[in-house]
Amino acid sequence: MKTAFFVRTTLEEKNSSVRIRMRLRDGRDVNIFGVTPELIRIDHWNEKKNTIKHQAEFPGKDELRVRLRDLQNSVEDLYRQEKIKGKIDKEWLKNAIDRIYHPEKYQKNGSRSLFEFIQEFIDKSKSRTNAKTGRPVCYKQQREYARTFYYLQEFCKGKGREYNFEDIDLDFYQDFIEYLQSLNKATNTIGKKIQTLKIMLNEADEKEYKVNKAFKSHRFKSISEESENIYLDTSDLQKLYDLDLAGNTRMESVRDLFLVGCWVGCRFGDLHKITSDNIQNGMIHLEQSKTGSKVIIPLHPIVKDILEKYDFNLPPVISNQKFNKYLKEVAKKAKLNEIFHKGITKGGIR
Repeated sequence: MKTAFFVRTTLEEKNSSVRIRMRLRDGRDVNIFGVTPELIRIDHWNEKKNTIKHQAEFPGKDELRVRLRDLQNSVEDLYRQEKIKGKIDKEWLKNAIDRIYHPEKYQKNGSRSLFEFIQEFIDKSKSRTNAKTGRPVCYKQQREYARTFYYLQEFCKGKGREYNFEDIDLDFYQDFIEYLQSLNKATNTIGKKIQTLKIMLNEADEKEYKVNKAFKSHRFKSISEESENIYLDTSDLQKLYDLDLAGNTRMESVRDLFLVGCWVGCRFGDLHKITSDNIQNGMIHLEQSKTGSKVIIPLHPIVKDILEKYDFNLPPVISNQKFNKYLKEVAKKAKLNEIFHKGITKGGIR
């Protein structure tokens, strides 16, 4: 018995993502195929060796390699067990892959509580891929799942009971929102928690758990509001750039990173990618970490000056909380305090 992975490349472009497929052969009688949920770009796949290219570089490469190895071992173990029972047919590999990736589908759903389901949902999010991008679920989204679950658990503790699938009704919805407001959470933060909870409930519903359908009601909505943001214009950015911060490395590096982010327009997590190697003919060439898409951005003179100051090796990006705190100090020095006003509703009060 032998298993191998492969991809189909007919009529596909080199930079497109395709499903990784699997083949199992056992003598002359068994030659079956199945499609895994794993995605990979064609130019990252070695068609001769039927594996990920050693020199390929992309987020989640090592994790994907581990998942494929684990899948191969699981399929082979399962095959050995079921071959004895004579249960191998042409659909066997397809079904085996589905059983390995979605074991909950083959269990009695009534035996798992809402909390158990959510915990499993969170655990699996660490290895789940986004069907649209083929990339792993980002850490920020995983954290949002965990935070929503935390608030749900704390809410239940306060109520002195554990809610299950059938208990998530419109009364729960209103009580949960009021609980989050009591914690002085902003309206958009509350809306995000409701949206995340609905994602979890929707998956449970698709897997035929007995979920209360109230979560699909137009009244069970993810609330939101427009924030009253005041934005910097080019003259404000110039004031920040002209500000003398000599002798204060911390504030200077925060100011410089902020200006580069403003003029380049990329996510702060991608700033460290800007080096002399990806600047050509006055343009910055970047591959975005979150989406994998490639962008070309004009090199602004201020950005060029800042990059040259750091020898094209920008300071490391710190946490958002610290960054925003230090940035407010910089703004105060530049007398731009009013620029950083933001009007939002917190705890139900604006």
